[in-house]
Amino acid sequence: MALPERATRLCAMAASAFSVKQALNSFWQEVAELHFPEHADFTSQKNDDGFASSLYDSTPALYRRDFGNYLGSVLRPKGREWFRGRDRDDEVNRQQAIRAHYERTDKRMRALLYDNKSQFISAQALADHQYVTFGNCVTSAEPRSDRSGMLYRTWHLRDCAWAEDVDGEVDTVYRRFKMKVAHLCAKKKAGWTIPKKITDKLKKSPDDKVQCLHVSMPIDAYYVADKPKSSAKDWVSVYICEDSKDILFEEELNEFRYAVSRWFRLSGSPYAVSPCAVISTPDARTMQSMTWSIMQAGENAVEPPLVGQSEVVLGPVNLFPGGITWVDKNYDERNGDAIRPVNLGKVPELGVSLHGAMRQQLGDAWYLNKLFLPVGGGDMTAQEVERRWQEFQRATQPIIEPAEPERNGRVLDLTYEVAVNMGWLGSEEDRPEDIDGREFDWAYDNPIEDARRDGLALTFGRAMELTQAAAGADPKIAARFNVTKAYGDTMIAIAPAQWMREGDDPEVEAAQAEIEHAAQSQGAIAEAGQMADVAAQAAKAGIR
Repeated sequence: MALPERATRLCAMAASAFSVKQALNSFWQEVAELHFPEHADFTSQKNDDGFASSLYDSTPALYRRDFGNYLGSVLRPKGREWFRGRDRDDEVNRQQAIRAHYERTDKRMRALLYDNKSQFISAQALADHQYVTFGNCVTSAEPRSDRSGMLYRTWHLRDCAWAEDVDGEVDTVYRRFKMKVAHLCAKKKAGWTIPKKITDKLKKSPDDKVQCLHVSMPIDAYYVADKPKSSAKDWVSVYICEDSKDILFEEELNEFRYAVSRWFRLSGSPYAVSPCAVISTPDARTMQSMTWSIMQAGENAVEPPLVGQSEVVLGPVNLFPGGITWVDKNYDERNGDAIRPVNLGKVPELGVSLHGAMRQQLGDAWYLNKLFLPVGGGDMTAQEVERRWQEFQRATQPIIEPAEPERNGRVLDLTYEVAVNMGWLGSEEDRPEDIDGREFDWAYDNPIEDARRDGLALTFGRAMELTQAAAGADPKIAARFNVTKAYGDTMIAIAPAQWMREGDDPEVEAAQAEIEHAAQSQGAIAEAGQMADVAAQAAKAGIR
């Protein structure tokens, strides 16, 4: 198949994919107008009068902001090593050499993520808010043009469509974008093929924008059957000029460079929605009308409208301080005041009360009433503290558990693949042989994991206390508690690998021998002391 025919086929596939999400775009437009006005341009342009100019109440947008910020701070806490690589088999992770290798890899990964030029922090912050508001976010990760590090960007959902493979994983992304003629022509240096009718515009209208399409997909689906696979690479990245159906750039890759995070997936659809927004949108819509009514009621209560008698009031009604309003001198006020207020806002407090109840409902919709540890008194027992931690974990688990692999895991997987292929994580010789061909995974460190680890440490302490108490009645019970394994499992959860030594480490063996020798010496001293006491008692009794 010739290149123009491939471009035409890909453009048709993209058009079909974008048509599937038209209904979602309309829904997301309303959600954005109420909760995320900065992104309210799915189906229409942003309001020229300014962001959020049509909103009377900022509560929905405020709650979205708070929840989006909370999610990012929990998943990726600042100043903390919030992820670590591991083997899916915990027995393998217990090996000191493997744990040390993964920790070296983690450090190199963090250097790539938090490089000043990577834009990782800003890309992830935007993705967090898209995820909680729309249930989806699309982030790309690729080497920078100078190959000095990674570049992360989060794209507007309006411009992205995608498709799944047979396992339900996103394997094809279509992204539309517009590029200036000048910027497009500059891509010639990077090997792009620019059509002549575009280069002809460079002198006359360099700021004109060209509609382009980026497609990332499996290489077999790209070539179909017209060309045998020419390399061991599995993916292809194609840039197309949609107007002329010309392929601008084509590249075969080792990795799929988009990370698509999805929260609550729709049945039979590759897209997801935010359960927060689904619940919050009707209330947010009602709250805007309610707030407008309360504002009107308050204004009417403070400055009520007036009714005047026809042909009795002479001239304008002057309500400013010191103003005079003239009325006909022949008017008989027994017929009623010439001018009187109309009290339409007598009970604005009722609207305020209803508004407060609506705020409570919105707080529930955005989980803000469930995300913080319940506050208790300072005299709580250890069991009460543990129960509160358990309540906190139960409330946050449905929120954080799906977000960890979707928001963190997908970006980390993509970063790891790119970094390995670029040689940024060290040479193959640095890898322990035991991990070759094994499944790689991530563990996360965050306040939710703190609760779990604290619970494990507390359980270990309580198990020790129970064992000691039972051993007081029956010394044989102490042998049933495997202190070494329980201690090792607890320390693996709460301590880094460099804090621990393997059991066959010479320093460990020397320390254990010293402890054993000290114990034997203390036993000998105690035995000698007992013998001296016996001898003294015998001498006192006259026994020689």
